Amino acid sequence: KGYRVRGTVRSLSAPEKYSYLTQDNPFGLNNVPKIELFAATLDNDAGWDEAISGCTYVMHTASPFVLEGPKNEMELISPAVDGTTRVLAAVARSKTVKRVVVTSSCAAVCYGTPKKDKSYVHTEKDWTPLEKSGAYIKSKTMA
Repeated sequence: KGYRVRGTVRSLSAPEKYSYLTQDNPFGLNNVPKIELFAATLDNDAGWDEAISGCTYVMHTASPFVLEGPKNEMELISPAVDGTTRVLAAVARSKTVKRVVVTSSCAAVCYGTPKKDKSYVHTEKDWTPLEKSGAYIKSKTMA
């Protein structure tokens, strides 16, 4: 449909870590637009305004994930919550964004609530209780 696509990486100084994203025909798919990359991290305000400037739509998908629980749960919670806040603040400052999608996880709504039948659709009324959750589930629920 002719969309230009932007994305963020932690740093533009190591192209070997992300160059596959900017190649022609990435992932072997046809008609994939080239991606324009910006440096921005979940723990810093720098780069977000530039990355979002001129965008019509924003999809925020980043969140830290670890295979083993961290020693301090805030290692996951802070960047998840702060990163989402940073992206939404940059969107609010933008004059062009019409719609935002923030992805999360079923962990944010499925744990700690009574089991439902398979046809049940979880909503914002089903948030996972934080007091019964580990770091990752808390980070997804809070973000």
